[in-house]
Amino acid sequence: MNTDALPELDARWQAALAAGEAAVTAPGVLACTFVLRGAMRTADRRWRQGVRRPQLPVETTDLAVCTLAERHVFRVEDQVATCLNAWAHGQRPLHVRFAIPPPLELLAFQARGERIVSLLPEGVPTGLEPSNFEFALHDLCHAEKFFDPLYYAGQVGLFNALHAAWMGPLWQPLTAPFDATWPGEFHHVASDMNGSPLFLFAALRRKVMNAAARIGADPELARDALFAALQLPEIIADSGRRFTVHPDVDPAETRHHAAVLQAHFEAIGRAVLG
Repeated sequence: MNTDALPELDARWQAALAAGEAAVTAPGVLACTFVLRGAMRTADRRWRQGVRRPQLPVETTDLAVCTLAERHVFRVEDQVATCLNAWAHGQRPLHVRFAIPPPLELLAFQARGERIVSLLPEGVPTGLEPSNFEFALHDLCHAEKFFDPLYYAGQVGLFNALHAAWMGPLWQPLTAPFDATWPGEFHHVASDMNGSPLFLFAALRRKVMNAAARIGADPELARDALFAALQLPEIIADSGRRFTVHPDVDPAETRHHAAVLQAHFEAIGRAVLG
């Protein structure tokens, strides 16, 4: 395929926009169309980066899906290509939006094991990303990190606990006194970080303690209030206090507390995922 296919990709995308996101019946295929179109428009004839070896499996003749499975494409990392291919074959619980969702809506999706990918029309602000093409790639990178089998259940468990905490009676008393920096820090963890649930947990703990310190409150009391809001049993909360990767700490102790926390969030995630 060459850029002669661009008019067809443009027509597909414009038809989807005109129909609206609720009418999208094959979101993974549309995402492939959007990304391939974006690569062609951004890099012109440099969009083709060589044959993919091995090629990704395909069970369709769709030109966008097949091209991304068979070729390396400009700016499309391997994990993004894998995510797009799996999504196009119905293997990722992802949802298309033609706008950027509020962070707490994305948190609610992650709390039940799903995620949103934003395919933005031209002219819509894209935040820190230079284009709607780059924004989609960023979302897809996060999506594939979210669905990493090593961390998926644990992330779902952590996000589920965090969403329940935000909805619960202990969240407002904890966070209401925090300064204007806090909402952005919370939203970063809730909607723009994926990977190890231990990394996410440590980031959330640190941000809460830092927010408390900025207003002259006791960071350790704020940390314990966070654990209460997350409904951590005391044995889990104790590991939550002690877990650190500081080099001065006995590695065996670090592994123990990491295992306790990991098991807790994975148990929640497995229950959610059923």
